Amino acid sequence: MRPGKVPYNTFVRSIDKTITPRQPFVLRGVGMGHDSSAFDVSQDGAFVVSQTLCLHADLALSQDPWLAVDFYRTVNDLLCAGAKPMALTAAFLLPETCEEEDFRKLVVLLEALCKKENMEYAGGDTKIVSEAAVSRPVITLTGYGPRELWTNPSASYSKEARKASEAYFRPRGGQSLLMAGYAGDTGVALASLQCGETLARRYSEAVLASARACLHNLSAAKATAVARRHGITAMHNISSDGVFGALWELADGAGLGLTANLRAIPVLQQTIEIADCLELNPYRMEACASLLMACDPEEADAVVSELHAGGIPAACIGRFHEAGQTKARILVNDDEERYIDRPGGDELQAFLARVTAMDKIHPAVNTEADGQHI
Repeated sequence: MRPGKVPYNTFVRSIDKTITPRQPFVLRGVGMGHDSSAFDVSQDGAFVVSQTLCLHADLALSQDPWLAVDFYRTVNDLLCAGAKPMALTAAFLLPETCEEEDFRKLVVLLEALCKKENMEYAGGDTKIVSEAAVSRPVITLTGYGPRELWTNPSASYSKEARKASEAYFRPRGGQSLLMAGYAGDTGVALASLQCGETLARRYSEAVLASARACLHNLSAAKATAVARRHGITAMHNISSDGVFGALWELADGAGLGLTANLRAIPVLQQTIEIADCLELNPYRMEACASLLMACDPEEADAVVSELHAGGIPAACIGRFHEAGQTKARILVNDDEERYIDRPGGDELQAFLARVTAMDKIHPAVNTEADGQHI
């Protein structure tokens, strides 16, 4: 496609005829000549917005989960903020080498994901640029959803009331630290898709299928629903920095220290084994549908029990320090203790860079003699 805006006919074929209106609160959504979207937010409450940058849309052209994970990262951010995901906009930055059919496939995949979650695909922007600017498609997803703003329905729109409401979504000193879901499952599953032949020589198809099963259920909706019923005061999804990064971020955002037990963190054996094979740390890998939560100690057992009853792995993995105590983030492993480091880079991105570098050093070739792929 030529640099500039996506051509009119391409827009009509790939977006206008693909997207189906679903949400009545979207007053203005996808349409030729629409440079913005309009949402009805007349109800008292907050309108929550979350954004995700999709750097591997090219991989999604052959493996849907790469885009699905980015979509659900956006959705789960909204759920963790107590919002109901209602709409999505997508901004595409496409290299001129991108074919119309590839662009349409990405739009169709996003529309299917929106339909599954009963969300409105509400528009966005598309630009085609030279390959010197971008060599592969880059998509910015923005999710929108309303949530009830006030913990006390009679609260006024004062600055103090807003502070009180937002404080409700942060951990408090002395609270229990819970985890729902498995550590590192999504990131390791995605990494395994790029090394299928290597892993197939070491693991059975059943083991690999089990490790990748998480890619079919990326929503945190069930876990967040349980959390809301029990008055959970903070939720944080485990994104690209893994469990260790999420622990740091949740504690740092509240200005508190914490102690977490490594042995209590739920993790699948196949995740550990495949991560070890690929030289990855599963505790620094994404777990898209997994959450960290804070709750009062007397509620912890009930939350864990209800999560288990719903088929969601869960455990109490530690506690937040009281205000005034050390702000250190401590990880306990049997008799050993160490500090959790600040989030320091994306393990999956580093892995993909290594794979790409190896492919350049040892490119696959076809022998004319037997036609086998080497």
